[in-house]
Amino acid sequence: MERLEAAHEYEDLNNAVYPRRIPEIDVADKVMSRISGQAPRLIKFGGTMRSSTALASLFALLLVVSVTAYGASEYIQLRNKSGDVKVQFVPPDTGRITDNPYEKYIAKARKFAEPGELIAFYAKEGANLPLGPMQFHFKPKRLQSYSDFVLAIERIESREFPQAMGGYEFEYGEISPAVPEKGTKLYQDTLKELERLASQSSDKENMVMKAIPWSSASGVSGIYSKAGTRIGIYATHLNGKDVYAEKQEDQTTEKIEIAGTEVVYNEVKKEIVKEMNNDGVKTATLSYGYLNWYDEDQDAYYTLTNFKGAKLSREQLLELVREWLEKKG
Repeated sequence: MERLEAAHEYEDLNNAVYPRRIPEIDVADKVMSRISGQAPRLIKFGGTMRSSTALASLFALLLVVSVTAYGASEYIQLRNKSGDVKVQFVPPDTGRITDNPYEKYIAKARKFAEPGELIAFYAKEGANLPLGPMQFHFKPKRLQSYSDFVLAIERIESREFPQAMGGYEFEYGEISPAVPEKGTKLYQDTLKELERLASQSSDKENMVMKAIPWSSASGVSGIYSKAGTRIGIYATHLNGKDVYAEKQEDQTTEKIEIAGTEVVYNEVKKEIVKEMNNDGVKTATLSYGYLNWYDEDQDAYYTLTNFKGAKLSREQLLELVREWLEKKG
């Protein structure tokens, strides 16, 4: 039975931190947070998704970007075979609003959702919210069996991830859904149902929600490990949209061709606070690398990161991507 509910108000890169005594920091999310998405003409990556995992963080950060003026020649572009720009590295958007006005609603949806469920929620008092009163939240489900992961990928007709690569063995995978677009029957039916449920709730009930079916994905990730070191491969399905990837002041980029594909190597070095005490602030250097590329056949944007364990060198990361691309198809 379909579940409905009315609610009242309200994870490489770690060892890139030196010296070794600094607490482990998972910077996979830092990599993901540099990515933004934009559709041609109609800008829309609908929905709000959050989770403790790097994959869901990626899709939570596929937000509309207001791109400031910049010299295009200073920033890397990735194009398709027709010459259209699909991936553009741009300056950071300093005007972005970082506070999430939906957080109080997401907390309720997160508690309500079962792993693997996409939740639609409707805020009765949400008429003035920037994306409207109805939004979505997905609770990730880790697929720790490789056979289950393959079956899930086949259902969404995405590229199969290998069971092992570069000596790293599959640990778990995740798939995130594509949320319904406005104008689709599922979106409209869900909106009507939540509006009806909201109208029947008491004045004290400011949010209603329900689990909705999904059959297409916005992205897939595979996490692989070897001797305590993990790597992650994240595929974002663009579905005709374009990508703006923010390039920070502490980040250098280099475009390299591997197996006929343009790959961007990103190197980040920045000072971070190690500790604060009576003697003052002690800092250390956070240093890590990650890779991006665009797959035209899939219309997908890929990120490969190295986290939780020994830091991989530029050459080691590039070799992993080479293996991936040479096995393509």
